[in-house]
Amino acid sequence: MRLPLLFSLVANAALLAAVALPPLFRTPSPAAPSPTGDATSPTAAPAPTLTTRAADPSSSATATAAARALPTDTWSSLHSDDPATLAANLRATGFPEEIVRNLVWRRVHELFSDRQKALQVTQHEQPYWRNQQHNSPQRADFQAAQRALNDERNALAESILGPTPAPTYPQAWHIRQFGSLAPEKITALQRIQTDYGELQRAVGERARGLHLPEDTAEINFLRREQEADIAALLSPDEYRAYQLRASPTAHQLRNEFSRIELTEAQYQNLFDLRRPFDERFSPYSGRLTPEQQKERADAEAALREGYRQVLDAESFAEYERSRDGHYQQLSLLTDRFDLPRATAIAVNDLRKTAEQEIIALRDNPELTPAERTARLHALHAAATRTLQAALGERPAQIYLENQAHWLRNIAPPPPPGGG
Repeated sequence: MRLPLLFSLVANAALLAAVALPPLFRTPSPAAPSPTGDATSPTAAPAPTLTTRAADPSSSATATAAARALPTDTWSSLHSDDPATLAANLRATGFPEEIVRNLVWRRVHELFSDRQKALQVTQHEQPYWRNQQHNSPQRADFQAAQRALNDERNALAESILGPTPAPTYPQAWHIRQFGSLAPEKITALQRIQTDYGELQRAVGERARGLHLPEDTAEINFLRREQEADIAALLSPDEYRAYQLRASPTAHQLRNEFSRIELTEAQYQNLFDLRRPFDERFSPYSGRLTPEQQKERADAEAALREGYRQVLDAESFAEYERSRDGHYQQLSLLTDRFDLPRATAIAVNDLRKTAEQEIIALRDNPELTPAERTARLHALHAAATRTLQAALGERPAQIYLENQAHWLRNIAPPPPPGGG
């Protein structure tokens, strides 16, 4: 008999509402990568789990009052080990639906707890001194078993309680991904994402880190089918809005232009330029032939020229700099020490100018070896003083130790003996 547990849960309904127990069917959380996202890969997506949402604060007050009003022996008549019976008893007594869902979910969770514990034990059987290979058959078996358990648990809860009601107010991530879609369309869209995500994960688990041509073909087929299903679910305007928010192209653009303030019109123009490129050169297109590599390079050049037409000169210059790995690391350094963006630009320009001067000095046939060495040493000293003044003592020290390979390569080492 679990009467003490049930009484405690209901008597502390305010606490239940505060901790917001998970709902009863799979709804991707804001931290879970979408299968349509650029950061998602078939091997990296987590197994679907029960997620959380906020409870209605009024439910806790109502349930607390009801718990105080009912005599203790009433709980004996309400409680049942069968979650469906428990739900019926609570509803018949007049408990708020939020509390019914929380209590029934807890009972469903208890029914699966032994199987969940047994499944977790299999993950601890691997000796701690051995690495757990992400793509091992054992890991794939565990993930498949965990998904099956989650599916069974969610299906039981949903059969009793039905789908989780839409929140009374949309969360920020929800608006960002789905815009103004109707709740029923959001639910259907999430189901499409989840189903195709599981199919793609299955391909990744089978591949075990090595995608063969048939794996690539299957993933591309699944991605096309997913897009077709989403397009069929939504109106043309809704599909356009969703693509602008949650497609791989959208994620790619936000990463590419993370340091540039775009207007909505600029973003949409860039999206229309980028999307055909992404469709033509899928990340799962497999190994490219030399001809295809040239086609991709030409397409990238055309894409950059399109970006130039959309952006103003300053924004396009920042975009070009952001493609430079050295500038990316330099920007992290200046951000870390709250230095202005102009400082990163100045130091990056200093590097480019110095590199051009190095080439000119080394290619100048009129200089003797001694003259060339002297000028290179002078260039090294001047560049060092300039960047130390620009960055400040501590940032300059970090930059010189970790990033200034170009500076260390300016002056050749002194000859043996110091001569």
